[in-house]
Amino acid sequence: GRRQNYFFGLAEGFCVMTGGCAVGSITGGMMNPAVAAGVWLLNLEELGSIKEAGISLGTCLKFSTWQCTGGLIAAVVFRITHPSEYCKAPLL
Repeated sequence: GRRQNYFFGLAEGFCVMTGGCAVGSITGGMMNPAVAAGVWLLNLEELGSIKEAGISLGTCLKFSTWQCTGGLIAAVVFRITHPSEYCKAPLL
């Protein structure tokens, strides 16, 4: 049979880590909406009040909105540039 190559996951992990290091000082490491909400909730729990949470809910929502918008744009661009992917029969 064919040998499994596990370097793909390692490469993907390094890409995510590089992105976090590159823009971490701007976004606080919030690279997707789930992480943004998690960071806000963790800061809220650790510091005990919304006023001291370090990151406001508005900032969290702003990052999440831009992240979702970026994902939507990426999906539209993929749909336009890869029409053959949508002509295939469903897997299930």
